[in-house]
Order: sequence, then C-alpha cells, then structure tokens
Amino acid sequence: MEKPTLPRSFDGMSKNGKSAALARFFDKALAFFFKTLLQKHVEPVFQALAFQESSAAEVLLFSRRIFEIGEAHARSSIIALSNQWADLPRVKRHGSPPFPLSLSNAELREVEEELRLAMRSQEVMNAIKQALGDLFPEKGVVRHDQYDEAKAALRQMKTEILERFAKSPQERAAWEKAWPFDD
Repeated sequence: MEKPTLPRSFDGMSKNGKSAALARFFDKALAFFFKTLLQKHVEPVFQALAFQESSAAEVLLFSRRIFEIGEAHARSSIIALSNQWADLPRVKRHGSPPFPLSLSNAELREVEEELRLAMRSQEVMNAIKQALGDLFPEKGVVRHDQYDEAKAALRQMKTEILERFAKSPQERAAWEKAWPFDD
C-alpha cells in the first residue's frame, strides 16, 4: 500500500527508459488506487487481497505445492511466518500465543542452506530450459518430430552439467541418478 513514485534517476533516463518507468509507475498507481478503493468500500475483499500477500498465505501455497517447489521453500516460508507471527491480527485477537514451532539456530542455518541450494538448482534448470529452447521437454513432453533432436540436446546438456558440477565419482553417480531426462 505504498504510493508509487518515479525513480530518482527518471530525469536522466533515455526515452525508452522513461517510457518503461512511466508504464511501471502507472501500473503501480492503478493497483494502489484500486486497493485504496477496496479498503474504503469493500473491506472483506481488501482483507482477502492483503492475506494473499502475507507469509501465512505463502505457507499455505507452498505446502499445497511442496512436491513442485520442494521442502526448502516451504520451510523458509514457515520461518518467515514465524518472524511475523506476533503482528498477525488473528494471533493478536487470541491473546498472542507463541508460534507453534521452534527451530534451533542449527536448524535455521540448515533451512537457509537448503534454500540456497534449491534456488541454485532452479537457476541451473532455468539455464537448461533456456539453452534447449523449444527442445526442452516441458512436463516431460516434446513434439514427436523433435524427439531425436531433443534427446541429443539433453544428452549434450547432461555431459556439460556433469563436467561442470560433478567434482567426484560419488557426485557424478548422484547426478546420473537424479538426471530427470533419461529413458
């Protein structure tokens, strides 16, 4: 619910930069005024939208999609929720009970490292998708006429990934086992 502002460097931007900055500004302004209108006239809808942007909603979303996004993201969203727990209106209305989970510093570091590794793996997968373009098997499917070409591209990508990331025979075996694109 922050009022949108133009970037400080707006006056020094190129014509294309100014155009893009103005487009972002107007998009944000429209969203801001829409939320303000909802807050003043349709409070339940505003509260629902605000909830969708909260850590509590993120926990629900991630837990529902845990097999897609992985446990690391779900656990990190729970930690974010624990940091905001005391400020949640419903928690305040119920006498501010403590957050129902507690994590040690070692567990917090573990979650942080898992999240870092999960994000790194997403970056690698995105790089593979980008490198393969239309040949990437989205949801495990490629066009029939591209099957042989896609298999060859995936074999080449696997070789590159193994060379780049497998530092030992054990790591190579783990990569071989985890590679999702073999028959």
